Amino acid sequence: MRLAAGGSAIRCFACRKAVTIPIQGFPINFGLRDAVATLTKVQQLSESTLRCSKCRAPCDQTEIWICVECNREAITSILIDDDISDIEETEKSTCLCASCSLRFHFKHELVEFSRLRQRRNKVFELRKQKMHDIDEMLDDLSRSFLKKLRPCLIKPLKDEFDAKLSDLSCSVDHSIEEIDQISTKLIEEFAERLRNIEQNIDVQFKMLMLPCGIRESRYERPTQL
Repeated sequence: MRLAAGGSAIRCFACRKAVTIPIQGFPINFGLRDAVATLTKVQQLSESTLRCSKCRAPCDQTEIWICVECNREAITSILIDDDISDIEETEKSTCLCASCSLRFHFKHELVEFSRLRQRRNKVFELRKQKMHDIDEMLDDLSRSFLKKLRPCLIKPLKDEFDAKLSDLSCSVDHSIEEIDQISTKLIEEFAERLRNIEQNIDVQFKMLMLPCGIRESRYERPTQL
């Protein structure tokens, strides 16, 4: 781009004097560049809501520190907390400027908040991916359970109740009202049986999830169905 502009002329925006652009372009004005960078930083500091928790001086986002030795609990909460607003509150209450870090936490282990946030974001994404994998595995397990329950539990129970209703319907000794009353009672008995099955399944799952070597009391064992 410099070579393309070389040889052409521009006018100074202040005095309007024409200046020919050198072939290699104008030299870099390091003083001006540093001044612009300093002004930009000052503006960022004036807009920042972060202040050193010790001296209350404004802090830049990239120059915030936290003492590992004095804030282990806060660091742990940052790494495991899913709520970014909680992290920002922790940041405000524990952040230190470079001067206070050296002055009050000399020889302590310090870490940049920006690095801590990066680590938290990476760990959060990793946890999210792993939990997604676990959810898929549990969904497969759920489908497998249902597939096994249908032929060995659900279908036999349904067929058994259907047979009782069929026998009741074929009886000529009962009126329609009596058939309705008896079938309603059969449903109540069936519902109670399902509750017993559900309770026994809960007990079996508790036994399954217990560590090896731990036995349930005789009051927690499955009852007769």
